[in-house]
Amino acid sequence: MVSEVVENDIFLANALKRGYANLSQVARMIRPIVRDRLNSEVTEQAILSALKRKRASLPRAENRIMNVLAHSNLSLYGGVVKVVLGTESALQILGDILSGNKIYNIYVTTSPNYVTVIAEAQVIGEFRKDLERKAVHIAEDLSLIVIRGPEELIETEGFLAYLYEKLAMAGVNIEEATNSYTDTLVLLKASQAPRAFQALSDLMENARIRRFD
Repeated sequence: MVSEVVENDIFLANALKRGYANLSQVARMIRPIVRDRLNSEVTEQAILSALKRKRASLPRAENRIMNVLAHSNLSLYGGVVKVVLGTESALQILGDILSGNKIYNIYVTTSPNYVTVIAEAQVIGEFRKDLERKAVHIAEDLSLIVIRGPEELIETEGFLAYLYEKLAMAGVNIEEATNSYTDTLVLLKASQAPRAFQALSDLMENARIRRFD
């Protein structure tokens, strides 16, 4: 039950994993939760022992994450638009966009019912009439941060969660996030882009200084 409580609280799990949490205080804090779920009394000592076991079992991937960050780089693109389309409409419009002679920077993510297209405003502008008629949702005044990492990124557990946590701590709200092989794409409001870019730049610089190999 203690393990379940920890796993359901990502901030607590992270504090335990990094060794920041005072286990005695955590045991006191979660004792009422554990007691209510078990519907019986439980001692702080029993919870403390369970927390120690849980901490020992948590994956410690920080060195691998820092190594990937140290070998990654950032790019920031402004004037980006996000368009959400139904699947059938998307196939037609994407066909029109890609059939021309111009080369565009576009990113596409799909789900069973919708297709999300992230592209420069110039691209969307050329097809705006058709898009406004068929789009489910259009979001403008966005920026896109692209994090390009080494191949090790693919197998590095917790990498994306680490980035999202850093952005959340910086007060950044993510509009959309996805990845394509070793590229991680973070879409956000243009007003938040400088803060997000600085936060991620600082994170990478710190990783390089610490020289994780």
